[in-house]
Amino acid sequence: MTHRASFRQILDEIPTPSGLCEVVATVEGAYEESRGRMHLELDAFLRPVDLTRPERHLNADWLPHSQAVDERVPEDEAVPAARELFHSWSRRVRQALEQRREQAAAT
Repeated sequence: MTHRASFRQILDEIPTPSGLCEVVATVEGAYEESRGRMHLELDAFLRPVDLTRPERHLNADWLPHSQAVDERVPEDEAVPAARELFHSWSRRVRQALEQRREQAAAT
């Protein structure tokens, strides 16, 4: 049996040439009991705040690049491990956002 995990958090809003955008961090994945493995996809993107248009995900070169993680973990530790990985990923995205703001303030 496969168990799914999904975490998503809007970290902040920033102005961009495309308009006001949310900075979003996500972790999507699954735990396969038969293999005793967890596979997670980590992503970060910008999403325009304009709700009158279909949702779009925009890339930004200053955001961390998407990553995939495969880990062998016991089933009872899969959700806590995925949650901790999400918190770590969110911190990394926040740090990138802070560096971006510092660079923008310096110019």
